[in-house]
Amino acid sequence: ITSSQQKINYINHIIKHPSEVDFLDKLKNYIQNLPNDIEWSFSKIDESLDDVFIPYNDPNKGNRKFLPDFVFWLKKKNKYAIVFVDPKGTKHAEYQLKVDGYNKLFEKSKGKPKEFTYGKSKATVSLVLFTDSTNYNAIGKQYQPYWTYEIKSIFEKLK
Repeated sequence: ITSSQQKINYINHIIKHPSEVDFLDKLKNYIQNLPNDIEWSFSKIDESLDDVFIPYNDPNKGNRKFLPDFVFWLKKKNKYAIVFVDPKGTKHAEYQLKVDGYNKLFEKSKGKPKEFTYGKSKATVSLVLFTDSTNYNAIGKQYQPYWTYEIKSIFEKLK
């Protein structure tokens, strides 16, 4: 359920942040042309119900929890991708610390995800942060691979 009003109080757990509603609108348009060989599902992570987070260290506040808004599960043949998605934009502070926390857990080096193997299946975990195209160039070069303004970036993590 989404709402164009941020102050809806009579329905619990509604998606009401403009960036999240915009993200879902873009997703709805994109998936109409998604190839059939990709199986996928996604969920809104509700921080009041779910305990799903990426730990990171804030030098001023100690250990903290990065709570991405969505998680996608993608599958193509025996390859799986779990993709955390946060459409809040660059104006939200500390994104560098959050990306660094993700990187320590799930990457061999910046931009190169660790591959987890179980039997014949392989899985990776990725992070996709959304901004609009006008803010993209303001992002530091080392963090640009995590940012996008295109939905297709989520599904490209399965390659």
